[in-house]
Amino acid sequence: MLVLILLLTSKMKFLVILCSLTVLTWAQEVPECDCGAFITESAEEEEVFPMEAFDVENCEDQKDCHDRCRTEWNEITSEGDLNFELPDGKTVGQSMCDDLAEEGKDVVGPTEVFLYVRLCDGPWEDDGEATKEMLCCDAGQHEPCE
Repeated sequence: MLVLILLLTSKMKFLVILCSLTVLTWAQEVPECDCGAFITESAEEEEVFPMEAFDVENCEDQKDCHDRCRTEWNEITSEGDLNFELPDGKTVGQSMCDDLAEEGKDVVGPTEVFLYVRLCDGPWEDDGEATKEMLCCDAGQHEPCE
């Protein structure tokens, strides 16, 4: 009886390990594209406007990743307009200033904001899209840049 219990315990451990590895492998195989708006502050890029990630066909699908990020960027920001009102009632610029204020950066700018894309957790790449205006935050509030 003890031998049977030990045998079943070993098989159960094997099944648990096999299932865990299968889940981990499946999770890593879903290719994903990330989009976000970044500024450069103190020689570092900082994300100020993350967007929803989406699945892509494979990790070589750069064109689809860039195209879909540009489309999302243009729809959400009205082609990079910091004064465009989001569904929550805030402007794009205020949303960016809020994100920066949460990081302890209440005064920012004037600085350009650029769209970046990342495929399959690779490096972030500048997409070439930018906001129409420079971003300025004063005491965490989006203000027109002087």
